[in-house]
Amino acid sequence: MNVSVPQISWHFCDPLYTCSIHPTNSSRLVTGGTRGTIYLWLLDTSQALPIPLTIPSATTTELPQQQQQQPWQPKIELISSLKGHKQSVNVIRWNSDGQYLASGSDDSLIYVWKYTGDIKSTSEQQQGVNGLGWNDDVELLSKEKWTNYIVLHGHLEAVLDLQWSSNDEMILSGSFDKTAILWNVQQRQKLHLFSDIHGYVQGVCIHPFLKYFATLSTDKSLRIFNKKFTCVHNIRKLRGQFTSVTLPENEPPPTTTTVVGLKSPERDGITKIPGTNSSNGQMLFLDENAPTFFRRANYLPDGSCLIVPAGCLDQTVINGLNNQNQTNDHQECQESTKERRSSSDQEPSPAVIGQVNCAYLFPTTFKDMNRPSNIIPCGDQEVIGVIVCNGLFTSVDNNGTYRQLFAVLTKSSILFFDNLSQEPFAYVKNIHLLTITDGSWSHDGRLFITCSEDGYCTVVTFTEECLAGSSGTSKYLTNTNEILQQMSQTTNANNKL
Repeated sequence: MNVSVPQISWHFCDPLYTCSIHPTNSSRLVTGGTRGTIYLWLLDTSQALPIPLTIPSATTTELPQQQQQQPWQPKIELISSLKGHKQSVNVIRWNSDGQYLASGSDDSLIYVWKYTGDIKSTSEQQQGVNGLGWNDDVELLSKEKWTNYIVLHGHLEAVLDLQWSSNDEMILSGSFDKTAILWNVQQRQKLHLFSDIHGYVQGVCIHPFLKYFATLSTDKSLRIFNKKFTCVHNIRKLRGQFTSVTLPENEPPPTTTTVVGLKSPERDGITKIPGTNSSNGQMLFLDENAPTFFRRANYLPDGSCLIVPAGCLDQTVINGLNNQNQTNDHQECQESTKERRSSSDQEPSPAVIGQVNCAYLFPTTFKDMNRPSNIIPCGDQEVIGVIVCNGLFTSVDNNGTYRQLFAVLTKSSILFFDNLSQEPFAYVKNIHLLTITDGSWSHDGRLFITCSEDGYCTVVTFTEECLAGSSGTSKYLTNTNEILQQMSQTTNANNKL
């Protein structure tokens, strides 16, 4: 693993709001921010020096002394500037094969960009970009021409988030106007307007097999719609009674986090969570007063789980879950704890009153999707997004379950998880002066890039050892697209039965 913050002015040092790595060519990156212009970059990370890792414990960002003296920097070259938006660009996303690029802006428009050819090299282009500044005319440096050949009009205010469908036929967008719109891209038409939303729509996502459409808004609601655009779940509160998955007795280090699990009541029995009221429930999400501009949610590539940010629970609920985990599932740990307490004759410390920011995992296989299966506590830092790697990896225990990677973005840190573990396999923190705003994985998981309001991007590279999981044998599947296509066909066939 290697972490670098290239010291170049990506957008004249203006805030960056979004970034996206090409889905098939990891050396290509697009960025957008307050300037309104989108920039396409060429990255060379081949000279990355790996940091020795200890598996399965989480890795730190502390560099060896040799690398501290000579910090690694990727080679970065400007490829093209895409001009069209008149105001800040909040989100950029490639389609599945990277032929098209969709962008949403404060000007309420969505542009779909298309590559239209190379630009002849000039003397100005051959000079390249100054790493600490810009030429007066950036367009002279462009080597490719991209045209906004589709413009989608429909939102009345800023577009905050968007996502392509897996078949590249649709785009789902969320806006400051408290609506979400599903678009038919080629026909330039609205398929549906999701208007029954009472807050700014800061996050949207589409199920990989087109089973659901999800919106996350500042009215503290996660709404899930089916193919007929009916809202089948409006998730706001942690209600009822749950059973929690086991956790280790020892608390994780301050720099890491541990996933808290909630078992399915119909499968695992029922136990009430301390700190919740069965009639009123515990609110799950932050409201519009939260200092976050985005709530970027995502489905795992196989569609088995929806992972959402902007969660918030009382500390008493988290403590109650941890206490139940120790009581119900770790008898040995509990007995040793009793022995230590009896020897010291101390009572358990009371729960800390306060709120814990978190992300939630909602399995799509549960009959009742109104309850999360897992909670990822993130302390006092709001969770602004969940970024999923589109690649599949072999299972760590050969049980047939594909290993899938995702990153949880807080305002100042990034935690890297897989769907088969309760603890992050890597994390970075305090890498930016201002809030992190977006992130992107490469298709093979070897590269992760995040951007921030301070105007800089962080480049994280992973070795095969780091991505190999706790067993050290998990590998990226080069036939991921074929596997997911087969899953989609099977799912659609089952739905017709």
